[in-house]
Amino acid sequence: DFRTQSKSNRQASNLNQKIDKLAGEVILYGRPWGKHSEICLVNSLRQIASLEILYKKFINNLEYDLYILCRSDLWFTKPLGSLNRIFQGGKTNDLFVPVNCWFEGGCNDRFAITKSPLALQAYCTRFSRILSLPEYYHAEQYLLKHMYRQGLDVKRIPSFEHCLVRGNGKVTNVNGTLLDGDSGKSISPPLNQAKALTSV
Repeated sequence: DFRTQSKSNRQASNLNQKIDKLAGEVILYGRPWGKHSEICLVNSLRQIASLEILYKKFINNLEYDLYILCRSDLWFTKPLGSLNRIFQGGKTNDLFVPVNCWFEGGCNDRFAITKSPLALQAYCTRFSRILSLPEYYHAEQYLLKHMYRQGLDVKRIPSFEHCLVRGNGKVTNVNGTLLDGDSGKSISPPLNQAKALTSV
């Protein structure tokens, strides 16, 4: 329907304008990604804005035993393992994330698992927080700080880590820091191996 599409386009345009304006304010507090800070900041803000939109669409139908949030470009190096083992000793509202990519004093923001609707809400509403109170923003650092502000803890899932699958089909190291085109440093896994590792 043209009217629906037009409304959707306007909403997307308004959101992009809001993100661009916010990025201009936030970057004044610091440039955590160096010369790539502008594009990295805008992309990260788009990610958390999109996550919040999705969360709000399903907020009334979220009565589940478990919530898993996962980027679509992750390549797991080991199985997730037993859920009982993951949650053993944790508190009800804890958020659990992989052991890798805890950058800049923050925590992994690429995969998370929780039993708590409260932790899910906090994880998915970072955009509203940074929009209302602009401050220094580094994705992983901001996530951990945001969870702590809500009185929630973030725990590591033992021995669980991932790589990233880049646009060229290459798989990075576990820090995800190797860029597209870094020849000889990333690998293309056999398809059956990739399926086995991601079937958790």
